[in-house]
Amino acid sequence: MTSIEFCYNGNNIIIQCNKNDKIKDIINKYILNLSIDKNSVNFFYSGNKINEELELQEIIGNEEKIKILVLDSKEDINNNKSLIKSKYIICPKCGENIKYKFSN
Repeated sequence: MTSIEFCYNGNNIIIQCNKNDKIKDIINKYILNLSIDKNSVNFFYSGNKINEELELQEIIGNEEKIKILVLDSKEDINNNKSLIKSKYIICPKCGENIKYKFSN
């Protein structure tokens, strides 16, 4: 069994599924729990939009627990800074790099 955590508007819902399940079937289970229009949201994993025709194992490989980001379709995806991978830790409030110091 694989756990998929869908993150949408601060709400996290976990769906249990098998690796050979189609992504569209998993998304339909999630949509039923949330009662939203499927065409009003987009699904992203590792910064890329998910192809719903693939099986889960084709996207995640050997991972057992993943997070999928759910965004409203109305949001401009190209201007959304949260989808850009950064080598730095980013503050979720201001979007700037976090200054941190490690000590023993």
